[in-house]
Amino acid sequence: MLKRFLAPAALLLALLAPAAADQSTLSSPTTGTVSGLQLTNNYNNALNALNTCNSGNSAPANQLSGVPSKGNCWLDTSATPNLLKMYDGTSWLLIAYLDTTNHVWTPIVAGGTVNTVASAATTDLCSTQPAYVQVSGTTTITSFGSNCQVGQLKWITFTGALTLTHNATSLILPNNAGNITTVAGDAALAVYLGSGNWKVPFYTKLNGTALSSASTVTTHGDSDYTILSTDQNVVTSAALTLARTWKLPAASAFGAGKELKVCDAANGITSANTLTVARGGADTIVLQGTTVTSYILTNAGACTSLFSDGTSKWLVYAQRMVPQCSTFTSGSGATDTLPVGTTHIRVRMVGGGGGGAATSTNNGSNGADTSYGSWTAIHGNGGSVSSVGGNGGTGGADSTGTLITRVSGARGGSAAQANAAGSQTPGGLGGSSFFGGAGANQAGGAGLAATANSGSGGAGAGASGTAASSGAGGAGEFVEFIVPTPGATFTYTVGAQGNGGSAGGAAGGNGAAGRIERCAYFE
Repeated sequence: MLKRFLAPAALLLALLAPAAADQSTLSSPTTGTVSGLQLTNNYNNALNALNTCNSGNSAPANQLSGVPSKGNCWLDTSATPNLLKMYDGTSWLLIAYLDTTNHVWTPIVAGGTVNTVASAATTDLCSTQPAYVQVSGTTTITSFGSNCQVGQLKWITFTGALTLTHNATSLILPNNAGNITTVAGDAALAVYLGSGNWKVPFYTKLNGTALSSASTVTTHGDSDYTILSTDQNVVTSAALTLARTWKLPAASAFGAGKELKVCDAANGITSANTLTVARGGADTIVLQGTTVTSYILTNAGACTSLFSDGTSKWLVYAQRMVPQCSTFTSGSGATDTLPVGTTHIRVRMVGGGGGGAATSTNNGSNGADTSYGSWTAIHGNGGSVSSVGGNGGTGGADSTGTLITRVSGARGGSAAQANAAGSQTPGGLGGSSFFGGAGANQAGGAGLAATANSGSGGAGAGASGTAASSGAGGAGEFVEFIVPTPGATFTYTVGAQGNGGSAGGAAGGNGAAGRIERCAYFE
């Protein structure tokens, strides 16, 4: 009785169990007698195989013909993560990984052969299916086409030199809103945004240098020029015959942080034929903390670098120009206006020299102090009749900046003692400043004047017979200093000369007025 019960039960379980787990046959018998229950189980098992993508550790052979058909899928469980494969009619191709432990689905990106697309104004990257594509030729590209799916990626390598033209909407390049000139072997990743618009978030140069170093150079000759928003480095190609003006593009059109250089590559700028860099429209230029509308390049080989704030300002951060130097030989309470863009100044100056004394009567007069801003160089003193020379200037005031050196003026030469009747005696020799040029003495005659604007003292008068000669004028003090980050203007005074004593026998020599030498630097 028990055997009669178990036998039908075992047959029922066999019919209910799947024939080959997840790779059950996809066909049902076409001969013989099949029960309705068996047929239902066959269908369910086939659907389960399809539902699990023929999951198993070996390739499925459950098709009607016993061999796979093109388009069949197989979840290969022989490896971890599992491998999702598709049959192409000959081979099983891996198309994705299924990590059932970490619940990660990783599809294979790209695949297929590497196809080449010829460069054109519109280079259709999706005219070929693989994600990796080579672009050949040298034709300038303005678009990558509109045949891709939104979000589709294309890896590109370039086989030659061509220009990728930046467009803020249709071809967005990672080059500060600038174009890119390709080199064979360069690579890029492009993503399609839809409506014919593309963005290139990554670009790699074959030689490993930064993309921004691949800038272009625009040359322009002897005329005015309006710089374009696509220019990066603008240089002269000819000597200037007149003063010229190059206008900047609108800062808002140039791109925030993008750099522009303007250089005299032709070495054609002179102090007369200058090159003015001027704003475009209502923009402002910020140069060493000063807001200006333009500034001037004044020497051969000058160069300047600016960058845009992307809105309304250009900021000058570097200039290459020779120092601009000025010498002041007169002036009281006058104003020195520094060249725009000055980063620091170096000043050398000397006080006025004292005059030499005359024979018998009239001492020489003192010179006057020289000043630049709050820096001072003290005057030399006048010489005395039949006595000592005047003291040199000393003890001037320092101010904002760095003192390089301060040298006291030399004292004027003293009078010579009287000699026998009929002899001639020279006066004292003028005190010499740092610049030299002291007044020379002569026997029995008038003292000679110091060299103009040397700050040295005049010579004392000579004498004849038993009279004593006279003392010479002292030299003015010399000072040299640097002022970093100077203001736009400085008030200055050039110390006047001390006059020689008027003739009371022979006249003393005049001292020399002081001088100021100021050099402005730009980097």
